[in-house]
Amino acid sequence: MVYVAVLLDRSHSMFSEGIGGMSKYMAGVRGIEEFLGNIGVSGVNVYVGLFLFPPSNLIDVLNGFYLPGFVPATKIHELRGYRAGSGTPIGRALINVVNRCPGCRPLVVKLISDGEWNEPGNPNDRVAELNQLEGIVRGGDIRIDLINIAGVPDVDLIEFIVGHGGRVYSPMSINDVASALADL
Repeated sequence: MVYVAVLLDRSHSMFSEGIGGMSKYMAGVRGIEEFLGNIGVSGVNVYVGLFLFPPSNLIDVLNGFYLPGFVPATKIHELRGYRAGSGTPIGRALINVVNRCPGCRPLVVKLISDGEWNEPGNPNDRVAELNQLEGIVRGGDIRIDLINIAGVPDVDLIEFIVGHGGRVYSPMSINDVASALADL
């Protein structure tokens, strides 16, 4: 089982657009699923959840709200405080995702950056924190991979770049992506 987590880092301004911003995000989710189907990947179930960094001014409105179209979805408030340097909130969110998905073994968690993960002035601090998550949520065949368009070394790359219009791009060839997913 593959769990694809679309990570929005510093892109929470989309949510200030209200329903329009949410529609753009969900279009991106559909784009990922369509992309996988178009390259002929079979036997891979994609679950897409939402990770929002940092909490926006809508956080109180969104707390505890399970976003429609995400199966399973994570509660945004579970990620509160991540910017303070603790990997625990996102770790708890991943654990909850695993617990809500009975029979989903092996489970591969793919964290997909929207392109601002390693922004200037913040070199691999957060990457190191994410690596620590393996110790938090690892169990059975669970594996966490960070997919990043910033060229972070030592990462298994299956890269999806989701544009705000819902378009999905990949710097890898179609055959490379299909082969990598088949190896999961």
